[in-house]
Order: sequence, then C-alpha cells, then structure tokens
Amino acid sequence: MADQYYLIDENGKALAFDVEDVESLQELKERKDYYGYFLSEELKNTTHATPPHIAALTKLQLASLEPASDVGNFRYYPFGALLKGLLEDYVREIALHDLGSYEIETPLLYDYSLPDIHEQAKEFRQKDYHLRVGNRHFLLRFASDFGLFRMMKDASVREEALPVRMYEISKSFRLERRSECVGMRRLRAFTMPDIHSFCSGMEQGEAEFAFLTKKYDELLRRLGLPYVLVARITKSFLSEGMDYLSHLATEMEKAILVDVIPTSKYYWVMKDEFQVLDSTGNNLQLSTVQLDVKNGERYGLTYAKRDGSRGTFIIVHSSLGTIERLISSLIEEAYKKGGLPLLPTWLSPVQVRVVPVSFENEKAALEVSQKIRDAGFRAYVDDSDSSFNKKVRDAQMHWTPYVVVVGKKEEQEGVLSVTIRSLSSLESSHVERMSVDGLISRLETETAGFPKRPALGPVRLTLLPKF
Repeated sequence: MADQYYLIDENGKALAFDVEDVESLQELKERKDYYGYFLSEELKNTTHATPPHIAALTKLQLASLEPASDVGNFRYYPFGALLKGLLEDYVREIALHDLGSYEIETPLLYDYSLPDIHEQAKEFRQKDYHLRVGNRHFLLRFASDFGLFRMMKDASVREEALPVRMYEISKSFRLERRSECVGMRRLRAFTMPDIHSFCSGMEQGEAEFAFLTKKYDELLRRLGLPYVLVARITKSFLSEGMDYLSHLATEMEKAILVDVIPTSKYYWVMKDEFQVLDSTGNNLQLSTVQLDVKNGERYGLTYAKRDGSRGTFIIVHSSLGTIERLISSLIEEAYKKGGLPLLPTWLSPVQVRVVPVSFENEKAALEVSQKIRDAGFRAYVDDSDSSFNKKVRDAQMHWTPYVVVVGKKEEQEGVLSVTIRSLSSLESSHVERMSVDGLISRLETETAGFPKRPALGPVRLTLLPKF
C-alpha cells in the first residue's frame, strides 16, 4: 500500500494530494521549497551535482575525508575543529540551560545478542556496524538510545519530576551505502546530539513533542537555515495525528507536509523532520522530533506514579541535527544566497583579518589585532610577503567577515578602514571607517547570545600551520 500525503497550511487546513494526479499537486507546486523537497525525497528526483560545501571544506581549511579510515569519516583541521566545537557549544547550551536537560555519557559499543538491543537495531534498516571480539558479537551505536535506556531502567523517577530530559552528544555510526556518502550530506561516522524526554503518558508526550518542535524552529531560524517541515504519522495514528498537526501548524504559522505511513513497523507513531534544500536542490534532514510509544515497554522503563503504582514512559526523541550536517547546511546556505558566501560571524574561524599596507604599518596592525583578541574575538595579522592587493584577495577567498586595513593614514587618524563582507557584493566592497572600539562593539552585537571561543595560535598568520 502506498503512502498518503497531505499538505496542512498555516491555518490548519489539510489538503490531500496524489503523486499521480498533477492537478492535486498544484498547491504544493506553489510552495517552491516544499515542492523541491517532495521531488528530491519522496519522488527521488535528485540531482547528481557535487555540493559546493565539499570544495569549501578544503578551501577554508576546515576538514577532509580521512583516507586511512572507512568511507564517510572526516578529519578536522584546527579551524574546522573550532567551528565544530562552537556548534557543539551552541547545542549543549540549549540542551542544558534552555531546556534543563541532564547531561550523560554512554559507550559506543553494545552486545548485539541482547534481545532489546537486537530488536531495536532491526528497525534501522540494517545500516549498523558489527564487529566480533572473541566469541562476542558487538554493535557500534547509531544513536544514544541503547546506553540511555539501560541507564534509565536503573533510575528512580517520580511522576512529579516529569518530563525528564536527558542530553548526550557522541560519535555515532551508520553503515550507509558507499554511493550515498557524499561530503557531509551523509556519513558513516557523525556527531549526534540527542535529547530524550521521558514523559508520563501520551498527553504529556504530545505536549513535549509540540514544545520541542517549536524550539527547534526557533533555533534553526537563529542559525539562518530556512527549512521545510515534514511530519510522518502511522495510519493507526491518522485521526489523532492529523488533528494534532493541524493545531501545531496553526500555532507555528508554518505549513506541514504530512506523509501517512501504512504500516506501524516503527517505534514511533508520529515524527517531524526539519528538511533543508542544499544549493544543488537535494534535500537534507536536520532536526527531528519523534513520539516513541514502544521503547518504554521494550526496555521496561517505568516511573513511580502519585498513587504508588508504576507507569511506563512515553519517550520523545529529538535532535537539532548532526553537527556535520549543520556545518554542510550552513555552507550550502551561504552559496544559496548568491553574492559573497559568508558564515555567521560567531562561527567564522577568523573573524577579523588585519592587513598592513606596508611593512612599516605591521607594528600598528599587530596592536589592533591584539586589542581585538583581548576583547575575546579571533583576529589575525597577514604578515606575509604578498602584495597588499593579494592579501586583501586572500582574505576574501577565506570568507573573512571583517578585513581591516592599517596604513599611514589609519595610524595618523586612529580610524580603521574596515571592509564588511556581509554588506559587500561581487561587484564592489563595502568599506566603513571606524575605531577599534567601534569594530569590537559591532562584533559584540553580531555575536551576542552565541558561544565564544578564543583565537587559535599566534596572531601572525604566517606562523599558523597550513593544510
């Protein structure tokens, strides 16, 4: 039996459509991103163009595939590890402080012969890594579920404390097909931040599902990543699920594309996916929220009810998305916008590059850069032997948000010439005159509310390793 599809608009109105009926697809076609997603994911009308983030990873000296490892395993250079770490800081801050989660850590390796682990692993379409140690058969984790659920089985939790949220970020592994491992779009080894909410029943589980969906909407908007919201519900949950999603679409003022799955072979009855389109038109899933009705019973996860009896958890799985996919999506979005590609200032490994007009201005350039560093921002001086024009071009090639020129005039007047990449175009550069304190103030405004990490290594660019 084929899946059924609906489009719920911002007013909660549901419209059924049929992939074989061109007329019923008309409203979907009018929503470019939703139709683009539908062509890419549901109809498998994908393009084979190489996503530009792959070349950008090398050009910006962020990361590359590790040839001595398995397919789909990346190594991160210092600037790449910095960017990745900042995104991990961002997710962790949200999980612990915004959502009040508890942070945990669990192993990567699990005994495949255990019935609960074996049963759950089968639901991931056999994309799991296996290895044998002696006469034991092990599985590499593809999510945090195994260790977390076994931990929660040993936990004592009272109904009054629910929902309880648990957060973990760790390497996870999925044996994706070699042909699918393209850049950071799909990997065999990735970094997954997970939040699991343990709820007292369906009512609390559905409330948590809506809360987290709205939270991830907010977080992706802050990252500047427009997305298509897709929901999948099982046919057994169709009536309740459609009413619920119609209400959610109205609350969020966001259309939802609904896929009704004919069988109930999953541990969830409803999930949503935040899908983005890359610059080649192919879709990529970032965040997800899932309403799990099976694993509480499967693992024997219970809590103490107010009346003294035991209740079984309803579990809401969620994630902002793998860190690698966030990196690739941010780079792809930079290309989609046209003009000069740019990462958000808080994520740019080099936030300010100071370019002395001549050797005589190098001392002043070093002083400017150090003052910016002392304020907590990542500034470097281009002290190479290259010509002034080449230094400026090199800064542009590395997507530097702010390029500061220090010459005789700037030294005499105490005012910097600052090229602002976000306001520049392919045809012309946007240059403003400002003091060092003015530039620092601008950086503070742009990065407010986001994690900070200091500059790596010496202030002179020539002393940094190149990869």
